[in-house]
Amino acid sequence: MMSKYSVAFFILSIVIGLLLTSKRNSDNGSFLLWMPNKYNVKNLILVAHDIPDSTDIVFQQFKKMTIKDSLNYPLARETGVKIILYQNGNNKVNGMIEESIAEMKNQFTR
Repeated sequence: MMSKYSVAFFILSIVIGLLLTSKRNSDNGSFLLWMPNKYNVKNLILVAHDIPDSTDIVFQQFKKMTIKDSLNYPLARETGVKIILYQNGNNKVNGMIEESIAEMKNQFTR
């Protein structure tokens, strides 16, 4: 079972960054339907207010987590949003992403 952070990662304002390639994906809005069915994620960029719990199964699949930056502009509604880089993901993370994307796409198929 995925935690609320994993769901937020897949549904809301999360960016899946495939670093070292030119591909970037987001499941935000109608972009979900354009997302590929297969992934080879080694690194991931998470943009979120909160850092996922250490018990989150998705983020446990990465060897290293670094907070790269945060937005600290008092007049922006996104103030406090962190940019977090997860590096060196194992092969399990790809299956988790593929399964979650398939479930979300399934809502729109007949």
